[in-house]
Amino acid sequence: ALGLRADKKPEESVKVMQQALDLLDQAATAVPTNQQRAVRLNQAATLFRMGQFHDTQSVPSLNKPEVALEWFAKSEALLDQLGAGAVTDAQANTLQWHQIRASLFGARALTKARLNGIRDARGDAEKAVQERRLAAQLAPNNTAVLDGLISEAANLGVILLRQPDPEAALK
Repeated sequence: ALGLRADKKPEESVKVMQQALDLLDQAATAVPTNQQRAVRLNQAATLFRMGQFHDTQSVPSLNKPEVALEWFAKSEALLDQLGAGAVTDAQANTLQWHQIRASLFGARALTKARLNGIRDARGDAEKAVQERRLAAQLAPNNTAVLDGLISEAANLGVILLRQPDPEAALK
């Protein structure tokens, strides 16, 4: 699906992504209990990506921001249902949970900003930064996690400038 989207075939990529969601539904009931959380996290990430396939500014999408918001809401509901999890031997799952939430909130902020919902976008952008900070606490030496924090903070700064709130943007 990602390859099809990169080849500027967003309609086809959405069909393949729906197949992935169907397979994840089947997997969630077929795997042993101790593996269900990992499958559900992948399901939440796939729901989030489906939203991106409907609206992302930097890569080909279906240009349907309202539909994207619906997919983001489905992903968030599943993540809320799962909860962060305990930070023990399942730390990778907890890190993944925060990373998906951060990506979700960040993408939703950009979609809302594109729809001129700057006030609503700010809350999601702030949540994205908060989730990236929590992820960075779990993986302080992970450059991908730190890069994500920098990206979300920069996006929040742009949203704050557009409100306009330049003082907050500088912070």
